[in-house]
Amino acid sequence: MGNIENIENKNQANCLADEVRDFFVETGCKQNVLAKLANVHTSTISFLLSGKRKNIHGYTQDRLRLVMQQIRNLNKSTSADADASA
Repeated sequence: MGNIENIENKNQANCLADEVRDFFVETGCKQNVLAKLANVHTSTISFLLSGKRKNIHGYTQDRLRLVMQQIRNLNKSTSADADASA
């Protein structure tokens, strides 16, 4: 059972790494900003992106995803406000 859990954790970490990379490209947000807002050490994100970190706890994944969604929503509302005033 332990091997299956390890494989699932690695797959989740790879998926999260892809999400974070896409987020950085999409928003232009910097790694240190995401880390600070998610209350995660910058090395956690760095290791995740480089593949050095395979196991990310669920609550850390949740915090990163929540903050990424909040930033996306903020960017959408900011661009919508700019479009409305134009």
